[in-house]
Amino acid sequence: MEDHEAGEASEEPKTGSLSPEARAAALAESGVLEGDGDESDAEERDEGPIGDDSDAGAAPKDESVEHDEQAEAKPEDESDRGRYETLASPGEAATKPERPGASGPAPGPSEGAAQAPSPAGEGVPEAPAPQGRKITSPIDAAIEVLKGQAPGRGLHVRQIADAAVRRRLIHGEPNEAWRVMRAALAAEGKERLRAGQRPRVRPAGSGLYALARRPADSDLERAEFVLGEARRALRERTLAALEQRLADLSPAAFEAVTRVLLQREGFGPATFVKRVEGTIYLEALRGRGFRPSRCLIALRPGAAAAGRRALGELRAGIRARNQDEGVLMLAGRLADDAIAEWKQSGAPVEVVDGPAMAETCVRHGIGVIGAVVNVEFVDADFFAEISEG
Repeated sequence: MEDHEAGEASEEPKTGSLSPEARAAALAESGVLEGDGDESDAEERDEGPIGDDSDAGAAPKDESVEHDEQAEAKPEDESDRGRYETLASPGEAATKPERPGASGPAPGPSEGAAQAPSPAGEGVPEAPAPQGRKITSPIDAAIEVLKGQAPGRGLHVRQIADAAVRRRLIHGEPNEAWRVMRAALAAEGKERLRAGQRPRVRPAGSGLYALARRPADSDLERAEFVLGEARRALRERTLAALEQRLADLSPAAFEAVTRVLLQREGFGPATFVKRVEGTIYLEALRGRGFRPSRCLIALRPGAAAAGRRALGELRAGIRARNQDEGVLMLAGRLADDAIAEWKQSGAPVEVVDGPAMAETCVRHGIGVIGAVVNVEFVDADFFAEISEG
C-alpha cells in the first residue's frame, strides 16, 4: 500500500502531460494537482501580473473552465480596449503596454479583440492605433475618401463628409462637417493654381467632386513635383531670412515696420505712450465691428526671447490705462515662462513673434518682392472627356 502511494506521489509532477479528461479525473479524486512541472506549465498558460504571489502554487484550471472564464471576460476586455484607444493618442497607443494577464504564449481575450477588424474596414492593424484615425484637414480628408472612387467618378460632398467622419479623418458631425468641406473643395483648385501647383480635385457639378486625372507621362509629373517642391523650399527660406532681418533691425526701424503692419492689419493711427527698458508702447484703435477695441501695443525689437515679465507688464498697462486688449509684437520668440504666463487668466493679449511677423510681411508684401510666373499644366481631364465622347 505504501509502495503504491509512493508511486502515485512520484508520478504526480508528470500530470502536466495528461489529457484534460485524465487531469480532471485526478483532480476530482485527490483534490490537489501540484508539482514542479505543473508550476512552470501553469505560468506559461496563465501569466498574471508581475510580482503577484496570490496565485503561486495554485492548481491549474480545467480547460473547459478556462474557456468559459475567457468567454465571460472577453466583453470586458473589448470595452476596456475601446476606452484605451479613445483616451490614448496614436503615438501612445502604439507603445502602450498590454493589460496584465493579456500577454503570453497563448492568445488571450485582449489579443483577440486587438485582431478584430476596425469599424472603418481598413484591415487588421498591427498596432492598436490605425493610421486612418489621424485627424487631417478637410481637403486632405476629402482626397483620401475620393481615392477609393473610380477615376473621373464624382461623389457628393455630403457623402464625402459622412465617409470622412466615419473613418475619423475629421472632427464633427456629418451634418455640420459637409459645409466646411464644401468650402474647402470649392477653393482648392484656385489655391493650388495660385501656388503654382496642379489642382488635385475638380468639381463635377451639383455638389459632386472627383479627383483630377494625372498625366500619363511620368517625366512630366516628376517635373511638376520638382517645381512645387522648389517653390515650397524658396518660401521657407524667404520666411527664415525675413525673420532674421527683422531681428537685426534697430529699435527705430523695427517700430517703423510694425507701424506699417498695424495699419495693414486694420489698426487705426498708433499713438506713442512710452519706452521702458527697450520696449516701446503704443496705443491704437482696432476695428471690431461697430465698436472699435482700445488696444495697448508693446514692441520688442531684437532677437532676445521675451520672458514672463513682458506679458506681466503689458497686462498691468492694460489695466492701468483701461484698455480692452493688448498686442505683443516681438522680433524674437517667447520663452517658456512667458508662454505659461500668457496662458494664465487676465486681460486678452495677442502675441505676434518673429515667424508670425514674417508671415504677415509676406501677406502684405512688405519687405518682399512678389513675382507672377505663368505655369502650364496638361489638362488630362480635357483629353479624357474628348476620348469618352
